[in-house]
Amino acid sequence: DKGGQGWGIGVVQGVAAAEKPQIAARIESDQIKQLPADLSSNEDIPYPEWLEGTWLVTAKMVAWRAPAGNQFLGGITADVNEKSAQEAQSQVGKEVQYKLRFNKGADGKVREDRLFNTQQRLDAYAGRNIIRRVEYVPLDRGGKTKDLNTLTYFKGGLVGKAFSTRRRWETSSDGKVFLADEGKRELYGKRCEQAVEAKVCPPPITTDQEILSRFTLEAEGSVSSAVRLVGYLNPNDRLYFEAGGRGVTVSDYALSCSKLPP
Repeated sequence: DKGGQGWGIGVVQGVAAAEKPQIAARIESDQIKQLPADLSSNEDIPYPEWLEGTWLVTAKMVAWRAPAGNQFLGGITADVNEKSAQEAQSQVGKEVQYKLRFNKGADGKVREDRLFNTQQRLDAYAGRNIIRRVEYVPLDRGGKTKDLNTLTYFKGGLVGKAFSTRRRWETSSDGKVFLADEGKRELYGKRCEQAVEAKVCPPPITTDQEILSRFTLEAEGSVSSAVRLVGYLNPNDRLYFEAGGRGVTVSDYALSCSKLPP
């Protein structure tokens, strides 16, 4: 429920008990600040059992804004930033269709199929098949973080590496609303042969993002969802300290999900 109504004391939050629905508040807030990374846990987000399976998703961007101002959009001039803002605003109201999959593991918990879902989203928003493959990659030698981080190989040579830097979740007392909050750092670079292409390969592009999701089980068995993507600057950005940890872009989406047969 909007504003956290109907959550009560029965809210269960991953990592620690919640006094109030913190994720719900961040989905509704006009001003969001970046939370610190938390690499102390390797546990992935356990989704509710009613999300298990493959879903046909229709996603619509319902709002976009740059709450800290267009000067933080990364362009080299004000005109470039303004053009970026106009392009983002032009996507509001547009619908994109793709599939999402949530699998039950050997431990009985339902988790996101990050490989399948990453490819589905990227291909859908590009409007064509741009992904060669997606694979899991661990950050630690023991491989405990393997299922949290991905390598994405694009057609044309671009490679993206996504690190899950923080995860938490909340469930309503009636079990019909589930919220997830995940921080991510992504690096994008192109493979190059220094001896052939250049003496120095270009540095990768680094982005920081927070993904806030609210899934609601509807009476007829379908699922509706609200997703908020918050973009942050990272220490490589020249305006990083001026941004002060504020979200510099906020994109809100409304999703309708219909379960596909097995």
